[in-house]
Amino acid sequence: MLKYDERHLSLQYTPERCIGCGRCLEVCPHGVFVLEERGGKTKSRIRHRGRCMECGACHWNCPADALWVRRGVGCAWALVNEGKNRLLSRLERSAGCKVPSGNDTPAGPETGNGGPGGPEKT
Repeated sequence: MLKYDERHLSLQYTPERCIGCGRCLEVCPHGVFVLEERGGKTKSRIRHRGRCMECGACHWNCPADALWVRRGVGCAWALVNEGKNRLLSRLERSAGCKVPSGNDTPAGPETGNGGPGGPEKT
């Protein structure tokens, strides 16, 4: 079974809210959860956290709102951003200047920065 990078998993579980319905077990494609008897009550428990691919199925199907996960591409998104940040940092160190991250505001007429298409010199 595949394991994902646990440093970036957003999966959160609140056992106090769990009603022991087992829906998380039914919908999880990777067997992250198990049901256990605790104190005379059946509760879900995260057994294999590293198997979570953050698909969001458990979160969206839990009637007690005991599970939360940032649905989307999960840890892949975090790893891509981590790699991008490392690369930008290396480029900045080697070039000795700030490298645009793609989130910077471009110069242009709408920003008043005098960039391409900005006010002409007289």
